[in-house]
Amino acid sequence: MPDTEIPADLVRRAAEKLRTLAEDAPKSASGRWYVRTPQGEYPQTVYDNASAILVAETFEGPQHPQSTAPFIAAMDPTVALLIADGWLHVADDMGDYEAFECSVAQGISSEDHGYRADWTATFRAARAFLRET
Repeated sequence: MPDTEIPADLVRRAAEKLRTLAEDAPKSASGRWYVRTPQGEYPQTVYDNASAILVAETFEGPQHPQSTAPFIAAMDPTVALLIADGWLHVADDMGDYEAFECSVAQGISSEDHGYRADWTATFRAARAFLRET
């Protein structure tokens, strides 16, 4: 996070990045992705529902629980766009609330000061998404 960036702006920046990634991802009219598991259960693949575009292929061996492909499929562009919209809504609520900004800068839990828990959770998620933790 740049020194002068307020938390709401960081959340907006993360939302815009997520929105761009989601809009550029393969998607059909339905926007849903699904997992295709072969008979041998390895490797699992993720496809776009309507267009059958291959989105991802995982190579978890039979000794590992198959969780990567279902997670990828769960985070299809439709879901990512909804998350981005939610982040923007919270950022608008946060505004440029200076006291929240100061508590974040000092590493103080905002809940300890009566700030909304969704502000803190959204800020942390956005910062992690941007790899700025």
